[in-house]
Amino acid sequence: MNFDRDNSCRCCGTAREESKEVRVIHHERIVDQVRRSAVGSVINSRNRICRWVCPGCEEVNSLQSSICRYCNRERFDIVVGCPQCRAPRQLSNAQVYGSTPEDRKHVLITFGMHNCVARFSPEQRCEGCGSSLHGGHILSHARSLWWCACGVLNIVGSHSCYHCRMPRAISTGGVLERILTGAQWDFQTCTSWFCESCDGINLASRSTVYLKRDNTVDNQSKKSTRLLHGDVKCTHCGAPWHHYLLRDRGCWRCACHLINSTEDKVCRSCNLPAADSINVDVISSWAKGDWICGNCQAHCYRDRARCVCGNPRIKQEGKVES
Repeated sequence: MNFDRDNSCRCCGTAREESKEVRVIHHERIVDQVRRSAVGSVINSRNRICRWVCPGCEEVNSLQSSICRYCNRERFDIVVGCPQCRAPRQLSNAQVYGSTPEDRKHVLITFGMHNCVARFSPEQRCEGCGSSLHGGHILSHARSLWWCACGVLNIVGSHSCYHCRMPRAISTGGVLERILTGAQWDFQTCTSWFCESCDGINLASRSTVYLKRDNTVDNQSKKSTRLLHGDVKCTHCGAPWHHYLLRDRGCWRCACHLINSTEDKVCRSCNLPAADSINVDVISSWAKGDWICGNCQAHCYRDRARCVCGNPRIKQEGKVES
């Protein structure tokens, strides 16, 4: 996408010509992904990654590019500090993707599993001690970030990955190894959540494609989604996913793994309310910045200033947002 002030394409440098017809390209929506997906496929609707920020110049790039369109730096040209021995590890596109991808100019890349997680990102390890790089500081970036095994860079203030939900800190190295080498954790469609009470892996709510049939021939091929409800409590130990009370410490643990004081009515990191009654579907789709309508209790996404019922968003201080 180019801005109106650009005299040449920001992607390939082609000069702008007013005589040529301007064609608007729309990014694929969730409904488009549903239409082309096979029955039974899981649709990733939580924090769909559609952009990446250059680690050098902080230019925002689309997923069809593996190299920054402004400074030509690779997406994964970053240095990660080992969380165990602190040794730096230089990464590259070839290491994380598994090969050097060939960018295609002016080609709309549809959303798919290749956009969710780079193939070899969970396998990146320290060259010194052999530990996983998950949770390590990004040493080559101006901002304070940490590396998730799914290949996403998270801000230091977040206690779990905003994309795949994996907590930054895992109790023991053995548990982390089991997650990284096993097949239980879903890095691609992000349907897993981790229980810190017993180190168990559970399922979050997820949407799957199913074939909707009726009497008309045209509608027999239409695909829609069906919501499968996740585990609101750990299937291994029974601990709640969200608002787990740590009575001996006078605090509670949020679904995002931040420990909050009992005086906190909402999580200090993700803003999820401190309540036992929150639906598992809401917890599963919740992202930092989302809010609960005080009038109808509906889950509203972070970019909405008003709920569908018309009630305006209220700041934590009690003021209505403009």
